Amino acid sequence: MTQDLLSLFDCDEATLTRRVADALKGADDGELFVEHAQAESLTFDNGRLKGGSFNTDQGFGLRAVADEAVGYAIPASCPWLPSLAPPMRSAP
Repeated sequence: MTQDLLSLFDCDEATLTRRVADALKGADDGELFVEHAQAESLTFDNGRLKGGSFNTDQGFGLRAVADEAVGYAIPASCPWLPSLAPPMRSAP
């Protein structure tokens, strides 16, 4: 199934483009990483279904580069984009 990634978040492309451009003002380079992952598992014991699960993880990260400095942001540090900040696990 092919689906536009932005349609999974409560944000339109124009708003996202404007807000990311504002966040990267003064930076030499920058990237927005958007993730949506789904996993499904079934556990069997002696041919009988013992359990199952379905998980969805989604979120985003922003990276900015200015001269030799690199900055990173995740939803907790980006209050300007709450619509892209669903509950998520962040990397340590």
